[in-house]
Amino acid sequence: MFETVGPVRAQFLIGKANVEALVFPQAEESFSEVLRLDPDFPGAHLELGKVYISLRRNDDAMRELELALEANPGDGDASYFLGSLLVQESREAEGFPTWSGRQS
Repeated sequence: MFETVGPVRAQFLIGKANVEALVFPQAEESFSEVLRLDPDFPGAHLELGKVYISLRRNDDAMRELELALEANPGDGDASYFLGSLLVQESREAEGFPTWSGRQS
C-alpha cells in the first residue's frame, strides 16, 4: 500500500496511526519527516501541533498551529487548538478570537 501512496503520504499515514495508538514520540518523528520531505504537505503542521499538545510541549504546538493557519487560514481545527492553548497560557485576548475561528 505504501508504494502506491508515495513516501511522504506513507509517513503521514504512519504518523496518524501512531497518534491513534497514542505513541506520540513516534508520531512526532513521522510528521517531522513529512515536513522535512515536503514542508507544504497539507495537514502536517496541524497534526504535529496536536502531537505537541499531547506531549505537553505548548510552545512547539503553538508554533506548528500558527504555521498551519498561515498555510490554511480557514482551518477550524488549527484555530480551535491554537485558541485553546492561548487561553491556557492566560493570553485570552489573543485566544478567544482564534478559538472562535476569527483571525484578526
